[in-house]
Amino acid sequence: EVFRAVHAPTGARVAVKEIDRRRVDDHVRRGILQEMSILGSLSHPNILRLINTIETGEKLFLVLEYCDGGDLEAYRQTHGGPRNRLPEATARDFTRQLAEGLKVLRGERIVHRDLKPQAFLAGICRYLGLIGDL
Repeated sequence: EVFRAVHAPTGARVAVKEIDRRRVDDHVRRGILQEMSILGSLSHPNILRLINTIETGEKLFLVLEYCDGGDLEAYRQTHGGPRNRLPEATARDFTRQLAEGLKVLRGERIVHRDLKPQAFLAGICRYLGLIGDL
């Protein structure tokens, strides 16, 4: 589950991804740890930033940069014109941002294995953050 919250030290809006450790198997747990490691090590405007992690006995909370535009699919449905198509200039800008983020990942020898509209977040300034199964 993902919640919207306020980061107490900075006052910034953040997304908090809650993971119940009891409900994930070892394979999923390894993937989560890998995602944490990757997001924690990268710094790029087109890659979602991991701000903090909070661990309790049963829960793991990932505090992530908040993108208020929802995922790219929701953005397309909200801002798309006829037949829910984004304007060409917007699609071109998103594609450029996606390519820049993927280039950074490739430079780190990381493959994003879940490229789909729901795996990308759009921000108010048409910022695109990469998320998903890295």
